[in-house]
Amino acid sequence: MISLFSSSGLYYSLFLRGIERILGLKFDEDKAKLLSIIPAFALLLLFSGKIGLYRVFLILLLSNINTYLLKGRFSYLEIMPLSGIILLFLDHNLANQSGFLLGYGLSLSFYLSRLYLSKGERWLRKVKSLLLIHAFILPFSLSYSGLHLFLPLFSQISLPFAFLYLLIGLVSFLSIPFTGPLEWLSGVVGGLLDIFDKLDVCLPLPMFSESDSFIYYCLLFFFLFLFEFSLHRLKKISSLSLLGLYACSLVPIPNLFLTRVSFINVGQGDSILIEHRGTSIMIDTGGNLSFDMAEEVLIPYLRKRRVYRLDALFTTHEDYDHMGARDSLLSNFDVLKTYDYDDVFPITVGDISLDNLNDYGTGSDENSKSLVLYMELMGKKWLFMGDAPTYVEERIIAADPNLDCDILKVGHHGSDTSTALSFLLKTTPEEAIISCGLGNSYGHPHESVLKSLRLAGVGVRRTDQEGTIVYQSFAL
Repeated sequence: MISLFSSSGLYYSLFLRGIERILGLKFDEDKAKLLSIIPAFALLLLFSGKIGLYRVFLILLLSNINTYLLKGRFSYLEIMPLSGIILLFLDHNLANQSGFLLGYGLSLSFYLSRLYLSKGERWLRKVKSLLLIHAFILPFSLSYSGLHLFLPLFSQISLPFAFLYLLIGLVSFLSIPFTGPLEWLSGVVGGLLDIFDKLDVCLPLPMFSESDSFIYYCLLFFFLFLFEFSLHRLKKISSLSLLGLYACSLVPIPNLFLTRVSFINVGQGDSILIEHRGTSIMIDTGGNLSFDMAEEVLIPYLRKRRVYRLDALFTTHEDYDHMGARDSLLSNFDVLKTYDYDDVFPITVGDISLDNLNDYGTGSDENSKSLVLYMELMGKKWLFMGDAPTYVEERIIAADPNLDCDILKVGHHGSDTSTALSFLLKTTPEEAIISCGLGNSYGHPHESVLKSLRLAGVGVRRTDQEGTIVYQSFAL
């Protein structure tokens, strides 16, 4: 969240406001704003590259031009969008950056709320400003682990230390280094982080979908617009609509009418989520030695899809990149049943039937024992190869010469130990999914596999290029 505030220019703006107040002790308001351009420009040079800083500096520059050259002809509501148009003219790709959208959205929110925020005692005005900020960033703050209840309090307590660190750091850069105070401040901030980490209360709420976010912001700005014109009855309707929107979005009603197969981007590994009429199945969990894949990737994705329990978890084999997050997922999420290659197939979960085509693995080679799961869903035939090697593929098609599939999850992440051309020509998939990590050290997918897929006329989709790959249809 700190990075979001930083990219939006919020910290930069508050820091400059503090500079203006200091200058205001000696100069009038307009002159203090003019003189604040000097430290603003210095900070811009130090922290170039953040779109939020350019936004704040450009608005400050245009405000001073408006005051001294144009005699206050334009209002802030005209200056703010003009700065955005200038930035977009310089680089139209800025419209896709969260810092740009967040910065201008917050600016507009504060402008529309200025009368409301000006009422009450000083502490109450600060509380209202803080609540407005966190109401605006709610879709962002729900993007990962849920809603952290103490986040507003933590940001308020840590903000003075962040400002002081920035100020001393700037003076140190321009003159002599004050390493002692900087180390002390770093220790204070680290201590605060430890305290709030222990006290943190997180509600495991799912994140907003894109449509939820769009409707939320439309209603939020409508609500703020009503504050501007003091339309009290409509304000109540708007606020209730906001709460009702989010409450309704938590109920997984759409899942009862959707069928979806998601090849989750877990880097170098496999994880597949199958949803059909309220039934949810996961095949493999992926795994990473650097972080908890279940808490950082799988559970947030499940919450985003409004999946609150898994009816079944299948583990194809014991390689870490397929089951490394299994224990964490079982500890932190509701999983009704687990299956692996020791179970008797076919297995039916809800209306979904999964059959294992690999009865040929022997010995200690985990890949040779990997489940090869087959199912029919959405009018398509799906084949999930796990890490099964080519000799298992040969035995599968020898046992069932008529085996056919539409969607093939390529074996072993595109390694040349799997996905023989003869297997592709027999099974005739329309599309192949390769689940692998970007720039992985194994060289997956191997060029020979890609060549075989091209020769067989199979379309290729890769998680390292597309991220999570989703197939979806209505299941009425």
